[in-house]
Amino acid sequence: MLVRLSSQFRRYGIRPSNLRPGNAARYANNAGIKFYYGGTNNIGKTFQPRYLTRFVGAVQYRVNSPGVAMEGKAAHFRRPPRAGHSPKEQIAGPTRDVLAVQRYQTGDDMRFETKPPNQVISIHKSRFPNQFHPELSEEQRHILERVLQGESVFFTGSAGTGKSVLLRSIIAALGGPSDKVAVTSSTGISATHIGGQTLHSFAGVGLGHGDLGKLVSRIKGDWTAFQRWSKVKVLIIDEISMVDATWFDQLEEISRRIRKKSLPFGGIQLVICGDFFQLPPVPNRDIADAPASFVFDSWSWDRCIKSKFMLTQVFRQKDPRLVKMLNDARVGIVTDESAKLLRSLSRPVHYEDGIGPTEIYPRRFEADWANRKQLLALPGERRVYSAYDSYGKDDDGEDINPERAARLFSGMLVPKLLPLKVGAQVMCLRNIRENGLVNGSIGRVVDFMTPTQVRTYAESKDRWSIVTSIKQPKSSGQTEVSAIDARVPGEATRSVWSHELYERSEWPLVQFTDGQCVMMGPTNFTIETRQGVMEVRRLQVPLVLAWALTVHKSQGQTMERVKINLQRTFEKGQAYVALSRCTSLETLEVNGFDRERSVQAHPRVQQWVKTLITLNRFLPATPNSTSAHKARARERGLSQ
Repeated sequence: MLVRLSSQFRRYGIRPSNLRPGNAARYANNAGIKFYYGGTNNIGKTFQPRYLTRFVGAVQYRVNSPGVAMEGKAAHFRRPPRAGHSPKEQIAGPTRDVLAVQRYQTGDDMRFETKPPNQVISIHKSRFPNQFHPELSEEQRHILERVLQGESVFFTGSAGTGKSVLLRSIIAALGGPSDKVAVTSSTGISATHIGGQTLHSFAGVGLGHGDLGKLVSRIKGDWTAFQRWSKVKVLIIDEISMVDATWFDQLEEISRRIRKKSLPFGGIQLVICGDFFQLPPVPNRDIADAPASFVFDSWSWDRCIKSKFMLTQVFRQKDPRLVKMLNDARVGIVTDESAKLLRSLSRPVHYEDGIGPTEIYPRRFEADWANRKQLLALPGERRVYSAYDSYGKDDDGEDINPERAARLFSGMLVPKLLPLKVGAQVMCLRNIRENGLVNGSIGRVVDFMTPTQVRTYAESKDRWSIVTSIKQPKSSGQTEVSAIDARVPGEATRSVWSHELYERSEWPLVQFTDGQCVMMGPTNFTIETRQGVMEVRRLQVPLVLAWALTVHKSQGQTMERVKINLQRTFEKGQAYVALSRCTSLETLEVNGFDRERSVQAHPRVQQWVKTLITLNRFLPATPNSTSAHKARARERGLSQ
């Protein structure tokens, strides 16, 4: 069989002679044989294992290639292993390279079951592409090349202009998160979207309160934090709008003192992204009526950031009326045309599948109350799924502090307790590309079933599937949650969830708006240190009640159906964030619109945004120029 497929292997740069059997496993009565391409002597280098899985019964070979290797170096799979490998070096199972990729992947520990022949697919898809994103616009490519030339840049744009896509392409081009490339965000939720950590966590100074000298001393006394600041070459910050100016100035001076360099930010290249027209930074609560202090008003901003760009091409919303209305709302302008359009959206929207829109509220207690009210109104038994939380180590290898663990868990969108009933409206919290589900897909619980029942029904029904992290054990006892969840090569992480318990438990069966039914089993949500060590992990059904969300929780999400009441907005930018979550006017319902007060933008942001460069004409990014810039990145030691 391998001989017959040798031509396919060569297509992917794989030598059949280098394939060796891995751990055999049986999933859904089908044998899946894994082959590992590469050895453990490549740990910490550019090469990493490449997985090839064969499913008996359907001659199907899948190549699942993690996109970024350890130490932030780009993965080059066409390089064969070095000669002289001993069998001991070529151990089967997870290696450190795989663990390095784990910390910025989504859904890579999930098992996806389809109808018979019940192919079982381990999802090992990198969040970041190996090469430049093929769908980048010319303006996005222009900014990407400026980054690869070593410039410190800031880019912004209205909702749907591809800021996240560009940011992920930049991270991939730089080799992924590593000691040299720090990927951070101002909030925990947005940090998980880009596979990074919070800016406060990277800085290593807690909340940053206190004298600057004490903060510097604190970092110097923490070897891990000190090394982090000393080694980093590129600092990426997402959602910069929620970073306070004072905090940014503190970070800038801290970097110069720690690195002992007088260059801006201690010589660290900055890549900053965000939209200042969205939610502003939290003002200093120690000062009464303290105004929002935007980071672009800090004394160090212009000194550190020379290139500032505005993305203009909209990808998310295709309706030109919606695009124009959002662009106006973003800057606090309500034209006669926009006002007429917003008033026309006050009509109720009915959906034939019975799945209503997600209501967006400005305050958390309002969203919680709305969800509880809707759940109580449903007849039938209520089932509560309680998450299993695991605690790991910090960067120093010590047991994680309970207070820090509590903060990390509180920042997760997946809840500790998930109450559900048949008929409950829910949102998927995972990207599952195998069946088209994304983080933000809306559905309704139609039943509670065991995995065996779902497999039985799937024989006669189309588009039924199962998603879970629980895998069948290779031996009796507890099940292995994920083969790549091991923290040490060759050792497997075990879960209290036995396979028998999973099989006999009933899990929510969700029908999504595209018609497919998915049994949502428990999956892992993990936060790790920069070294790939687990800090906390939550095993929970990847759903959240979705009758209502807060504006804060919705920021960064794309939703299919949205309902908003603008009468209760209290912060500048809230209306724009809420309105821009939706992709179509047909599925957007707006109530409480008041032309005088509903849509507001901060006047300081309105003034400052006029200074940005709008890139309307570009020289197309040629392969030669791209290669040249990647070569410059290698010269700077960012990737290989």
